Amino acid sequence: MLLIEPTFESIGGMAKTTADLAALIAVILEASEILRNVPDTLPTTWDGIPLGFVDPTKWQLPKELLTSGEDYNLQVVVSEVRDSVNAYLSTLISSPMKSLEDIIQFNKEKPEPQAGIDQKYLIQCQENNMSPDIANEARMAMRKVVGEDGIDKVLNEFGLDVIISPMDSPISTVAALAGYPSATVPLGYLEPSGRPIGFCLVAKANEEGELLSVMSTYEATMPSRRLPPRLIQGN
Repeated sequence: MLLIEPTFESIGGMAKTTADLAALIAVILEASEILRNVPDTLPTTWDGIPLGFVDPTKWQLPKELLTSGEDYNLQVVVSEVRDSVNAYLSTLISSPMKSLEDIIQFNKEKPEPQAGIDQKYLIQCQENNMSPDIANEARMAMRKVVGEDGIDKVLNEFGLDVIISPMDSPISTVAALAGYPSATVPLGYLEPSGRPIGFCLVAKANEEGELLSVMSTYEATMPSRRLPPRLIQGN
């Protein structure tokens, strides 16, 4: 599996039911060095589950936090992509692409499949000369801003287990920057486009069990998921 940005990416799971997902997550977490609890019995009521809801029309991230997060994000991403891609390509037996530099050169020589796609990001990662120490400083600072001083502070201050927000908001990015677990639950679809929408759930670091508890209760108490029209029609 290729993790292009290991700081922000990890193996997750998708399933039709929370019970199936819990079984899958339990297997995935067996490889973790940190002990995480996956509930043996999934709840079906909201009793004892403190939640916080974010209304993105009322609450926006402060400009200074966005700027700080974006700066840290860029530094960390640029420092990781080249080595991650090169390490993955080195494991492939028959691929003519052996490095990120090979991919960039291929795109230059055969631009048709990538028409309209800018390689600026790839080139920036290839030319990166940031030292590991500076990259790690940016990584730690970013985690503190959005994790300890962000998500943790809100959860602790209001006595919450999980934050819930519409997926069409920055919350999933915030969770990724912090390295915290997140999950999605279906809400319905937009009309007339039929695009699926849902909620994003975020918990503290290593608290996947809290997310599974909320997902299980959500599944048990909310109406069945409405299938998008195109899925029903088979288009």
